[in-house]
Amino acid sequence: MHMGIRSKVISVLQKNHIVPPIDFFWSFQQCLASFQDCGECMNDHTFGEKLDGIVKTILPSHSLIVVIGVFIAASMANPLAMFDINTYLLISFYVFLDFALNTYNACSDVEIDKVTKPFRPIPCGIFSKNYCLRLAIILYFITLLFPLYFLNVNRLISTIMLVAIVNTFMYSFPYLKIKKFFVLSNISIAVHYGLFPLISGWFLFGTSQELPLVIFSIIFFVALVTNITKDFEDFEIEKELGIRTIPVVCGVVKGSIITAFLLIFPYVTAFLLIIAGNLNFDILIPIVILTLYSAYICYNLLHNPYPPFATRTLNHSILLGIMTEFLFYLMYSLKFII
Repeated sequence: MHMGIRSKVISVLQKNHIVPPIDFFWSFQQCLASFQDCGECMNDHTFGEKLDGIVKTILPSHSLIVVIGVFIAASMANPLAMFDINTYLLISFYVFLDFALNTYNACSDVEIDKVTKPFRPIPCGIFSKNYCLRLAIILYFITLLFPLYFLNVNRLISTIMLVAIVNTFMYSFPYLKIKKFFVLSNISIAVHYGLFPLISGWFLFGTSQELPLVIFSIIFFVALVTNITKDFEDFEIEKELGIRTIPVVCGVVKGSIITAFLLIFPYVTAFLLIIAGNLNFDILIPIVILTLYSAYICYNLLHNPYPPFATRTLNHSILLGIMTEFLFYLMYSLKFII
């Protein structure tokens, strides 16, 4: 009966040439429908396959970056942050937000994943696209609960949370898909992983200390370049779909040169700041180690920027970012950074 009413409504709208709302109405209805239809398409898969499919959809390994970012920034602002429940609530928010981002993006990148990552849950048929849309809605609903709680704790943090939610939603929203815009998509993801968690963690306790701009800027820059290296994985299909990434716009060879330069830039900058006296000389050796590691990543990228080697380069870049966060946290905690 419900399907009959919906069909009649859609028929009336079509007769009146109301086409754009039809698509939105239909997709919204599909998105909010029960999970029963999706359960039927999943019956052919074992519980282990379904569980593995959920893991490959939400990508919890990516959340490690935001967890470390929040914890390190909060600990830098307040050494007792690890004993405060709000620290872990803030971490939980960014974890659920990252789950929501990855799930919603999985629905948006179905055509790309069919070519570059056919093992993902939707392309291989473990989940339907509608199932992932519903899962994304649930995850986004959970994230909205956190800003409501933090309204009574820290309104600045609550505001940052809302902006972070909008940023991730806009990234894959089909009618405003910012990932198709040159560099803007990279900035959007870099803000999600390398800026919002740090700023939120720092201001969680309303610290009066001066914001460590040098540290946060370098970490943000590394997050930006790491996201750019990911574009080499999906270069061919993104070119066909008109997604304007650096390797698509500049070409793989020129794009790899630009990316390699950007990757090593923040560490060379840190080295120059040490020479200029803005950073303590005691961190020279760690900076040199990170610079050498980034040079190794640059060599791999320049040597072979095409898949599957691009995936290895991306993994190295992520590890470099994590190492950078831990290094600066250690140096800051030991009062080595001025």
